[in-house]
Amino acid sequence: MVPRTLFALFLSLLLAGCYGDVGGRGGGDDDDSSTGDDDDSVSTPDDDDVTDDDDLVDDDDLVDDDDVVDDDDLGDDDDLPTDIDGDGWTEAAGDCDDSDPDTYPFAPELMDGVDNDCDGEVDEETDVYDDDGDGYSELAGDCDDEDPTVNPGAEEVEDGVDNDCDGVADEGTDSYDDDGDGWTENDGDCDDGDWSTNPGAPEDGGAGDNQGDGADNNCNGLVDEGTLSYDDDGDGWSDNDGDCDDFDPGVYPDNYEDPTNGVDDDCDGLVDELPECDCPTATALTAAMDVCEGLSSWNINGPASSVITTFGPYGVQQGCRMIALSTGIIGGSVQLGHDYGATGTSGDTTTLSLTLSVPTWSSSFSFQFNFMSAEYPEWVGSIYNDFFTVDLSSGAYTGNVSFDSAGNPININNAFFTVTSSSALAGTGFDGGVGGGTGWLTTTAPVLPGETVTLVFSIGDVGDGIYDSTVLIDNFQWGVDVITDPETQQ
Repeated sequence: MVPRTLFALFLSLLLAGCYGDVGGRGGGDDDDSSTGDDDDSVSTPDDDDVTDDDDLVDDDDLVDDDDVVDDDDLGDDDDLPTDIDGDGWTEAAGDCDDSDPDTYPFAPELMDGVDNDCDGEVDEETDVYDDDGDGYSELAGDCDDEDPTVNPGAEEVEDGVDNDCDGVADEGTDSYDDDGDGWTENDGDCDDGDWSTNPGAPEDGGAGDNQGDGADNNCNGLVDEGTLSYDDDGDGWSDNDGDCDDFDPGVYPDNYEDPTNGVDDDCDGLVDELPECDCPTATALTAAMDVCEGLSSWNINGPASSVITTFGPYGVQQGCRMIALSTGIIGGSVQLGHDYGATGTSGDTTTLSLTLSVPTWSSSFSFQFNFMSAEYPEWVGSIYNDFFTVDLSSGAYTGNVSFDSAGNPININNAFFTVTSSSALAGTGFDGGVGGGTGWLTTTAPVLPGETVTLVFSIGDVGDGIYDSTVLIDNFQWGVDVITDPETQQ
């Protein structure tokens, strides 16, 4: 608004312009006087030149005092927008604290607990602010505060990112080599917390002694394989147990020695040797007769059996011992002999029964025997025909396997009963015309490899219990000959 003094000055000038110079009464010389001729006299305005009442400004046209802008109507300095803190922003422009030059819109947010940029949030995008809302700020250890899946409490996942902010990416996942052995779970490491366990590790755990440690070090699903303590061929024996070839299941201690294959089957340092189990001494009947392999069980019944080294002129045929079975007293009087009465008048009988597992390489067996009887010669052709039989139960053959070429069992009427001289029987009790014998004979019989068989050796009186008989048995062997029928030869 215009001040009143200026308005009054303007009004006076306006009025002066309207009325012109109306002359003055002051005198002067003749030339300057108002009297003179008509041309020099002051002219009087005619009626047309005089301003009439209509041209004058009346009171209504004048601005009254109410319309004049006074000092009160002008705004004072306090009402004008003011940037108090000099930061370039007023409150009207959005400065949320115009007393703080560090606080204004778009100001850098400081870590001071103040909303510096006036956006309604305090300390956002600073190290104390949890920008991604995962509960951790940079100051609390969040290594990526724009990713809510990354913080010190996050689970490490297989994504190439350090999710738990420990400085390592993907540790503990299948793609990370946790134990530093060069293998991850994805590579096949079955224990990524143990550097000695990975697909390329030695099975001894790196000890260098080739001994097992009870762990699957090379992650192939087996424990200690290839070490000295592992049974690699599954035969029940490891190198530490004495297996001399732990990659051949047919070679191990106590195995049957195959006398034909050129291999040390039983790991005793000898190749293809005949087995001996009766030296230097043997008390068991089966060992004394050289049943050294495949014996599952045995049983003896009857009046007389013994382990011996000699019988008259006869000695062992293999090893250090042989056995004798009798219907009376071994080495005692055979005529009249001894009737034990246990079997009555049907005759005394001694029986040795064996259960055997045939070696997988064997197709036959053999043994030697020598039968003598006091029934010879006077009771030849009579009912007093003492006998010796060997009954086999096998998938290859069932029945008596010891007989002559005519199929007759071994007895005093048998074709093999030819030893009758006293000198040949000296010291047996059957010499001096008391009896006779067969001498040493060998029986061979068929079996099936790997099967279980029973073998029953029997000697008995027939008709009565007197006039005793004795048989010597030795040199039992498994054989490789493939035969179909048993045979007995001198």
